[in-house]
Amino acid sequence: MFCRSFSLAIGIVILSFGSVSANATVILDFENADSEVRHIEQNGFSLDMGGQYGFFQVFNPTDTTSVPQNGTKFVQMSTQNAYPATLTASDGSLFSLSSIDVGEYSSVYRYPRSSLFRGYTDSGTVLTEEIWVDGDFDGLGGISDFETFDFGETWTNLVKVEFGNALTFDNIVINNESIASVPEPGTLGMLSLGLLMFVRRKIKCT
Repeated sequence: MFCRSFSLAIGIVILSFGSVSANATVILDFENADSEVRHIEQNGFSLDMGGQYGFFQVFNPTDTTSVPQNGTKFVQMSTQNAYPATLTASDGSLFSLSSIDVGEYSSVYRYPRSSLFRGYTDSGTVLTEEIWVDGDFDGLGGISDFETFDFGETWTNLVKVEFGNALTFDNIVINNESIASVPEPGTLGMLSLGLLMFVRRKIKCT
C-alpha cells in the first residue's frame, strides 16, 4: 500500500515540476512574410492592419535605396491609412512588449517623426509611448537606418498593442506570458517537506 502511495506522490511531484517553465521570448523578424499583406502571422503572434485601404509592405534587403536598410527583411506601413496596426497573441494569451526596431519611412519622409504606441492590459489600463526616429538615413550607405526602442518593465500583461501608420519597423521582441508560472521557492520547499514526512512515517511497504 505504501509503495503504491509513494509512487503516486512521486509521480505528482514529477508532473508538477514537468509543467514548470519560464516565459518564452520570441522575435518577429518577418523573414517569411509576403511582400504586401494585411495580416502577418509569426511565432504565435498576429499583426493586423486596420482600416479598409492600409497594408504592410515587406521589403527585402537591397530592394531600393529610397527606404531604410538593416540587412534583413523589414515592414513598412502604408501612408494612406489612418487606422493603426494591431499586435495580439494568436491564442489570445497575455504578453509583454520588450522592444522594436524602427526606421525612417523613406527618402522623402526622412526627417525626425513620431509614432504613437498604445498597450491595452488585462486590467483595462492603457499604456502609451511616443517613439521618435532621428532622421539619420542613407538607404544602402553606412549609416544605421534603424534604431532599437525599449519599452521598459511596465509593458506587461498586454491583451493587444496598437501603433500608428507611416512607420518602418522590424524585430519586435515579445515575452509570451501564457506559459505556466514557476512556483515560488517557499511552495517547493513545503512540498518537499511534506513528502519527506510522508516517507519517514511509512518506513516499509505493507
